[in-house]
Amino acid sequence: MRDRAALRLAGELAGVIAACAVAVALADDRPPLPPDVCSGDGAPAYTALLADGELSVAAVIGRLDREPAWNARALADALLARGFAVEAPGRFARDGVVIDVVEVADDRPAVDAALAVVLDRDVIYYNGHEYRGELRALAAPPHGAHVLVLDTCWSTQRYSARLVGAPGLDVVGNTERAVTGSVASFVALLDGLRARHAWGALLDAMNASAAERARERVRSPFPRPERYRLDVACGARPRAPEREDRAVAIPVVAW
Repeated sequence: MRDRAALRLAGELAGVIAACAVAVALADDRPPLPPDVCSGDGAPAYTALLADGELSVAAVIGRLDREPAWNARALADALLARGFAVEAPGRFARDGVVIDVVEVADDRPAVDAALAVVLDRDVIYYNGHEYRGELRALAAPPHGAHVLVLDTCWSTQRYSARLVGAPGLDVVGNTERAVTGSVASFVALLDGLRARHAWGALLDAMNASAAERARERVRSPFPRPERYRLDVACGARPRAPEREDRAVAIPVVAW
């Protein structure tokens, strides 16, 4: 009996160790940062757009295998809570701000096609898989866009080198994994855009939301929070000071 109990305990411990090993492997497989992309700071490129209060936003959300529709639904609920009206399926509007929420399948051609349609919007947000940096719609800076937010795993490493440096375009990347629920950081960004915050305050709010989500992921294989930053060509704009995760009041703006 003792031998069986010992074997059972050994098996359980082995299972725990294996699970921990998988978790560590998943947590530590971040690609290296590109040497020619730095973290920037300063005034956002979108400031002039808000002079008349109008802003066009497109959020392309790829369905994730385990959580289909969760992020799109969460974004829609957040917009409704801020007083946006539904003008058409997936289109929300208030006071000159129009936000299209486009949900697509977990399929690279489908994501590419959806992004290609909205690359002229003032603000473009993509939430979904990074497809190892192979999205064709993100092969070059989009014409007409002013803010491009890439909420994918390692978007700074996969995409930013080919996107930063275009005049009038700000690129927000993530140097960590993106986990379901990260759309909450985009909501914080939208609130800050409306309030005309500088990039430091915008990113602090995004990262505070990410840190809060990470604290709630008990026994998750993805313990790190997303780490959002303004990606710039090294030497092109002032470098941002390194910021630690800390409690930041996430702004809630009366749209």
